[in-house]
Amino acid sequence: EPRPIPVHRPVAEDRDIERLAALLKSARHVAIVAGDGAAMSQAGPEVLALAEALAAPVATTLGARGIIPTQHRLSAGVAGSYSAPPANWIVHSAELVLFIGCDTGDQVTLNWTIPAYETAIVQIEADPLEIGRSYPNTTGIVGLGERNTAPIAVERLCAEVTRALPADGILVADTGYSGIWTGTMIELNGAGQTYLRAAGSLGWAFPASLGAKCAAGDRKVVCFTGDGGFYYHLAELESARRCGIAVTVIVNNNSGFGQNLTGVNRIAGNRPGRGEELIRFGPTDFTAVARSFGVRGIRVEQPSEIAPALREALDADETVVLDVVTDFEPRAPAAWTPPA
Repeated sequence: EPRPIPVHRPVAEDRDIERLAALLKSARHVAIVAGDGAAMSQAGPEVLALAEALAAPVATTLGARGIIPTQHRLSAGVAGSYSAPPANWIVHSAELVLFIGCDTGDQVTLNWTIPAYETAIVQIEADPLEIGRSYPNTTGIVGLGERNTAPIAVERLCAEVTRALPADGILVADTGYSGIWTGTMIELNGAGQTYLRAAGSLGWAFPASLGAKCAAGDRKVVCFTGDGGFYYHLAELESARRCGIAVTVIVNNNSGFGQNLTGVNRIAGNRPGRGEELIRFGPTDFTAVARSFGVRGIRVEQPSEIAPALREALDADETVVLDVVTDFEPRAPAAWTPPA
């Protein structure tokens, strides 16, 4: 069975989307150039809906040809070196050009003449290195991932934790992918918030969060762990209930050890399914597990459910388990390493 390539797909922040929307609404003549990234993201319906809302013609790279129907009244054809009229003229005449999932290399811009060099540019791109490389008047947004899909993207979960964590909150992160996701994707205010990383083996975060709450009883404590890590010390749910210790437990529930996927696939020679047999398990309903210990559990399966679930858990005077069903495929951001 074909499987998508597991990649890191950043999701844009609300404030960046609002800034982009304001720019688009203020421009009188907008042209859209949709690129290969938009096509690979299967964003055709979204591109067309935006184009119709703005009455903006849509040109494409050659690789994105067909992302919207070529006979649609707003379809301008291929832009750049492989263009036929009227795409280049439309893009060149626009007051603002929106590039979606598209670099601004020599081919799509006809050697950086389409659009003109001084044109206002908005660029939505997954690779931050591509934003503003060729045009100085560029407003960029890093992100091509969908915001409201299930299973939930861990990037979206981390963004919601950033918004929900109290100004004096304590975030306790497990080792492995929980450490990487929280260390790269959750923003801290640099003042009253505290980040506690795993000082032990996998599963450390949950009992450590109970200890943190006992030591700092007036502060909210959030534990971020995966299903693989949470299995290690599930019994401490009974301790939390019996001792009246109130923490918010976020279980990044992807039914497996996500961090190990690349390694086991390498060992298994990338044969389909062989590696996953070693690291996939479940599915487990951690809300049912929590209730069996007398602890409140909230199942989160849609992105729109994350924020209200976090509010409910943080407002509670008891331990609450948030069982967040996330996507297994995406890889956490990899560390940069110098070339060999």
